[in-house]
Amino acid sequence: LAQDIISGDTALAVSPDDTDEFLVSNSGVLNRIDYSLIRPGLVKISAYNSESDIGEIALTLSTDYSSFLLVINQIHPATDGTYLRAKFSIDGGSSYVESSNSYSSTTQGVAGSSGDYTAHDSKAAGYMKLNSGSMGNADDEGGAFIINIMPKIDSVSSRRGNWMSWSGQRFDTGESYRSMTGTGHLWSSSDTRANAFKVYFNSGDISSASYTFYGRLA
Repeated sequence: LAQDIISGDTALAVSPDDTDEFLVSNSGVLNRIDYSLIRPGLVKISAYNSESDIGEIALTLSTDYSSFLLVINQIHPATDGTYLRAKFSIDGGSSYVESSNSYSSTTQGVAGSSGDYTAHDSKAAGYMKLNSGSMGNADDEGGAFIINIMPKIDSVSSRRGNWMSWSGQRFDTGESYRSMTGTGHLWSSSDTRANAFKVYFNSGDISSASYTFYGRLA
């Protein structure tokens, strides 16, 4: 092989297709292998880091992936005393399901010196609430969350999909630091695969956020 067999060729500017082939040495024997056999299971889709106000974090749930991971390293509300909420869309984000009995969710956590707490909505809300106890907007306040998003699998019966789980924390300048875990489920329209997702505060903008969004390949 020529010394520039790799560097002398045109660079591929996008991720390889599953059927693209690589040349490998298998115990000294040259073999070809499809990218589908060596591709990573977790693919970075997008990333964001800014202290400019945005209304929401809106994400597309592509059918290229079976589930998704949203890592919010930090998020800060513009308005004091707010709650981070989440919703699904089944029309690509043109609108979001938000009728008053659309979602079920639960949250468990620890609230500083106040001890354990729980929160529960069963087909009783138009959103999923990620934090119990409001979030402040002082410089050292805000939150951080790791969110798993599982759209419905088309071949599976209704009511068993379009759900999410999360863990997170709420930063506080006082003695009310909170950690929390939770799950939420789109009850209405759950026979249709959700194809968009957003998180937002119940009042005001997101003044600062840093996140990375990943897709999991089947």
